[in-house]
Amino acid sequence: MEEWTDPAGTVYPVHSHDYAETRVVVRGFLRVGLPDSGEEFILGPGDRLDLPPNTPHWSDVTGDGPVLYLSAAKPNHHHANKK
Repeated sequence: MEEWTDPAGTVYPVHSHDYAETRVVVRGFLRVGLPDSGEEFILGPGDRLDLPPNTPHWSDVTGDGPVLYLSAAKPNHHHANKK
């Protein structure tokens, strides 16, 4: 698990990963959108989001301050066995 801090106004455009990702917000607020379903979430302290592999998503930091969150990636079987 990695700790990430992004300043207010940070934007990550739509992207996806070939692995599962989990985010847990520690401080601040992170907005996450799932364009395929049209869903949008605002994650605050204690909130968790689990994204399956290859899920298109975007995120931005909402509010006046930075967001601190923990991010964990779980490689899929194919990814884990690459040498």
